[in-house]
Amino acid sequence: MFESAPKGSGPELAGIYLDIAQDAESSSVNNAVSYAREVGADALLAVGGGSVLDTVKGVKYALHKGLSDIKTVIPKGILFEQFPDANHIPIPHIAMPTTAGTGSEVSPIAVIYNEDAKMKGNIINPYISSDIAVLDPELTVGLPAATAFTGFDALTHAIEALASPIATALTDAHALQAIRLIEQNLPAAVTNGENIHARMEMLFASLMGITAFSCALNAIPVHNFAHAYGALFRIPHGLWSWKCCQICISLR
Repeated sequence: MFESAPKGSGPELAGIYLDIAQDAESSSVNNAVSYAREVGADALLAVGGGSVLDTVKGVKYALHKGLSDIKTVIPKGILFEQFPDANHIPIPHIAMPTTAGTGSEVSPIAVIYNEDAKMKGNIINPYISSDIAVLDPELTVGLPAATAFTGFDALTHAIEALASPIATALTDAHALQAIRLIEQNLPAAVTNGENIHARMEMLFASLMGITAFSCALNAIPVHNFAHAYGALFRIPHGLWSWKCCQICISLR
């Protein structure tokens, strides 16, 4: 988290918040919001996986709206805002993903877990995504083989976008290329975590998959199941997507 500095001297680090739980728990968002206000942060730098990136998007939204509890805007599980209800959020925001899967660094969606209701909620707003996304494969080097789960999340984004009733030529282009890149590079990234080329291609695939998914957002049965069961049993939805793919393959 950063604060403004005198003109010409650049930003200053106001503080670092690390206590972020899996699935972007609402308590993590609320505590981070409180910390941001305490240190006087007026800009955000998110470095981490999907949970970190979504938490920071929740922080950004809460700071902009003056909220102390993010759960108040998703009492029924989803908040969908578009222009004119959604407007520019003047909080500088940079995102640096350390996994390739969610694509949260560029998506207009923040998935936030409500511990009270044991439900994953969604804030959908075109202005909560980062102003700048930095894709650095070095940040993903050395991750465990379990990162295959995040790769399957990206694959599911692309497939559900491709199958969407409101898909367009543009979303199809992103979805198909994401699928190709995942097929070509996910095995290599899992087998050899030091493979920079495969790691970079997976970051590209993740970004393109969520871009297609977000722009063709309509029928998403796998993600709906994944969010519901993931909230109840605290299963990463990339793992659920992987299991669904295994089931589909076994039924062929």
